[in-house]
Amino acid sequence: TKEIQKVFQALQKIRLAVRGLYGEGSQAMGDFYQISNQVTLGLSETELVEKVAEVVGKLVQGGPTALAASKRLVREVPELDRDAAFSMTEELSSSLFAGPEAREGMAAFREKRSAPWVP
Repeated sequence: TKEIQKVFQALQKIRLAVRGLYGEGSQAMGDFYQISNQVTLGLSETELVEKVAEVVGKLVQGGPTALAASKRLVREVPELDRDAAFSMTEELSSSLFAGPEAREGMAAFREKRSAPWVP
């Protein structure tokens, strides 16, 4: 679909390769893909799983509104020229930092507790 192609293009711009599940030269099967970059070369499967778990652990700590905005940026910014991209990210950041989710996240940080959305 067009949406997945936008994701693939965005990944290419940050030097990630999307391949079929079985690596280079293989075709995607359903919704299964392999995403790789230079950082993954030479790492064992266990090390890669640990790195993915670490990143996912950090992602789930983000507020739902902030995560949705991040997904929007990944989808839309690659299609924009430089000035429009900066303008969009500035507006979005300003609205997010002024919102209730940011206030709650900062309060949780100050009080050394988890925000309510953290599992």
